[in-house]
Amino acid sequence: MSEPILTIQQVSKHFGHFQALDHINFTVERGDIFGLIGENGAGKTTLMRLITGLSPMQTGTITLLGENAGHYQRALSRIGAVIESPAAFEKLTVLQNLRLCAFNTALMIKR
Repeated sequence: MSEPILTIQQVSKHFGHFQALDHINFTVERGDIFGLIGENGAGKTTLMRLITGLSPMQTGTITLLGENAGHYQRALSRIGAVIESPAAFEKLTVLQNLRLCAFNTALMIKR
């Protein structure tokens, strides 16, 4: 069995007295399609900021591509993340937006 792509174990985060995340646990295996769904204020952005190292860990562990958060050496260079910034153009269809994104990615790979 292969090593998980992402492992979240007992991750908690608070801002003052506000508990944004409370002992979150899950694993994402290679090939999984995974989404974070929840109401505003549920902690989706907070968790993504922790995974990408944009916010410091308080409690728990995050392992991304075999490396622990806070000590990433190569993991972040192997992923991409857009947090709280829409990447779609309103006047294009979903398919057109996906094609545009694929085209831009192909251009970046060729560099």
